[in-house]
Amino acid sequence: MLHHNKLDESNIDKLADDIGETLSRLARQAHDIHAQEINYIINSKSIDIKDIERILDSLLECCYSSNILELFKKLCRYYYYINKQAVIEYVELYREMWDNDDE
Repeated sequence: MLHHNKLDESNIDKLADDIGETLSRLARQAHDIHAQEINYIINSKSIDIKDIERILDSLLECCYSSNILELFKKLCRYYYYINKQAVIEYVELYREMWDNDDE
C-alpha cells in the first residue's frame, strides 16, 4: 500500500499562518533597520545615490507591509529632489510589483 503525505486543510491553514507570521517579523526587522538609515540620510542631507538606491531596492521587496511602504514613500520624497527620474522608475516598479488594482 502506498503511503501519501497529504496536506489537509488545517495543515495548509497552519502553514499559511506560519508564513504570514514570518513575513510580518521580517517586515518589522526591515522597518527598524531602514528607518534608522533613512533618518540618517535625510538628517545628513546625503546625496549618496548608491546608498539611497540600495535602500529603495531593499524596501521595494517588502512593500507588502504598510510600515515599509511608508518608509519607501518617505525616501522617495527625499530622493525626488536629487534624482526625479529614478523616483519615477521606483514608483513604476512599486506599481508593477504591489498595485493590485485591475487595469
